[in-house]
Amino acid sequence: MALLFYTDQTLSTELVTLTTEHASTGEAVEARVFIANLDPAFRYEQILISAEDTELSTNEAGWITLAPDNAGTAGTYQAEPLAIADISDNAPYSFWVRVTTPDVGTAQNKTDLRLNATFKEYAV
Repeated sequence: MALLFYTDQTLSTELVTLTTEHASTGEAVEARVFIANLDPAFRYEQILISAEDTELSTNEAGWITLAPDNAGTAGTYQAEPLAIADISDNAPYSFWVRVTTPDVGTAQNKTDLRLNATFKEYAV
């Protein structure tokens, strides 16, 4: 089992890729994201969240900044990776993602950005 990302606190919709729509003049889009462990046989420590671009010819992962959750609002955004608390239960833990596109010549829809979690997994 591993940690999984979700778009909602009820963990009903798994987040696979970040899809954003941006104007050609550039803008920022923010979203609250949840991470959870659904298998009580494991716990996770030293969790780092980062972004990656799955398109080999370009790399726009730098468009993404991450922030800890501060009582339902975004904390201070930072260059990734974002360290989060150890997870030993099945409660959802949240953080924030902001995708900022630069001023580009034509509008574009990015569909190749995703979040990645690195961690140490332990059996309970």
